[in-house]
Amino acid sequence: MLITKHKLKIMTMINIIIMLLLFTIISFVASTTYTLSTNQFNKAYHDTLTHGDIVLLTSDTIRSGTIDSGWTMIHLTKGINVICEGSLFMSSLCDFDASSSRRVIYFTNVPVGQMIWLYGLLVQNGSGHYGGGVFVLESSSTLENIHFEKNVAENVSI
Repeated sequence: MLITKHKLKIMTMINIIIMLLLFTIISFVASTTYTLSTNQFNKAYHDTLTHGDIVLLTSDTIRSGTIDSGWTMIHLTKGINVICEGSLFMSSLCDFDASSSRRVIYFTNVPVGQMIWLYGLLVQNGSGHYGGGVFVLESSSTLENIHFEKNVAENVSI
């Protein structure tokens, strides 16, 4: 059976809807859905978002430069669901560009029973000792439809 790009996109959208429903059902706390630009994401993550929340990122922005520290753009420590809106219906991705000066995304010590789910991102130009694009440490995560470009890690094992 030949699967066209259109059918594959529909199947992907159905899978996303099912996953969102599952996340809502199994979440231990009430979740909230936010629509944010990539530039608004970091402040909301640290100030507003709680475990199980869903973030719909707008794909019309590029997030560059340092956010959390001199060595990581985005440091995630609690379970949330991040979906790039443009990746659901179009082929656009939300772009996180570290300009070859730091790691892009770092998951660390996300509590047991929580999970980070990312969908539809472009992670590019990351650089770090471990995991130039994404580094996961003692955390549960699912990455789907994530594109990695020009990321460099100096060490390949811990």
